[in-house]
Amino acid sequence: MESLVTSVRVVCAHDCPDMCSLIASVEDGRIVRVQGDTDHPYTAGFACGKVNRDADLVNSPERIATPLKRTGPKGSGQSISWDEALDEIAAKWKAIIAESGPLALLGYAYSAHQGLMNRGLVNGLFHALGSSRLQAGTVCDTCCEEAWNVTVGPVGGADPEDVVHSDLVISWGADLAATNVHYWSLVEHAKKQRPLPVIVIDPRRTRSAKAADLYLPIRIGTDAALALGVMHILVRDGLANRDYLSRHTLGFDRVEKDILPKFPPAKVAEITGLAVADIEKLASMYGRAKAAMIRLGEGMTRLAAGGQALRAVALLPGVSGHYGVKGGGSLLLTAASCDLNYNAVRKPSGPATARLA
Repeated sequence: MESLVTSVRVVCAHDCPDMCSLIASVEDGRIVRVQGDTDHPYTAGFACGKVNRDADLVNSPERIATPLKRTGPKGSGQSISWDEALDEIAAKWKAIIAESGPLALLGYAYSAHQGLMNRGLVNGLFHALGSSRLQAGTVCDTCCEEAWNVTVGPVGGADPEDVVHSDLVISWGADLAATNVHYWSLVEHAKKQRPLPVIVIDPRRTRSAKAADLYLPIRIGTDAALALGVMHILVRDGLANRDYLSRHTLGFDRVEKDILPKFPPAKVAEITGLAVADIEKLASMYGRAKAAMIRLGEGMTRLAAGGQALRAVALLPGVSGHYGVKGGGSLLLTAASCDLNYNAVRKPSGPATARLA
């Protein structure tokens, strides 16, 4: 008898801003294919190369399907059953709590490939236990999130689908062709319909950089200087949106008076390693665009003063007024667009406060 293949609509759990809708083909309880959902507008029927091979990964004979107990040097271990592993973990935790209290436990868990809700389940367990609480995002996105929040508030950025209304796209530290493929697809499609310049600012010559109309190979750690240099030129050339600044921003008068004079193009070129002509071109293209969208990456925040760098870049649409235009503004993360009760799984019970690490 011929086996029946059923299609199951699922959501991709990779830590990726695209958040794709997928169709999993299942035969006899076994996933045989994963592909993009053709009925979902943003996913548009295709998935990235990684997800397209998820069926091979799940069914691989090399996949580790049972717990491994370390028996010697790192990398060594023996397979044990799930019951054995859970019993041993529970016994050790109980002994530690009995001897030293729950604060002696520190769980290290973060997002993995679990989605926005499930990623909080493990830390929810530690929260309920009253153990020490790890701010695991400090190695990933805590800095960029806090920088964004204190600059524009704890709100989402520009709608990525609004890029179809943009007349300039700046990929600042984000390899869109590799890590935001559906946004990149929208950009490529729009470029076929009308002029849509793409500027890539990145220390690495990525796939996105190779396809850019202007590529700026900035020196690592100098993003803030470039952003302030662009602001300097916007003010100098009368391209700052004074109406938007007066009605929707705070503190630009001090920035203009005390900070921007320190970042003329020649100085910025010395700091960033970019040519003065390219810095001038970037500022001119940005300042004269009607709806420029900046797609921010997180990499600039993973070094000293990185949060300040992201803050400087995120301020640019406030100077130009692009935050007030459809297709303009900036986008860092898409998670804020999902209004979910995360605490239901991250803080199900347990003490309100505990030691933070």
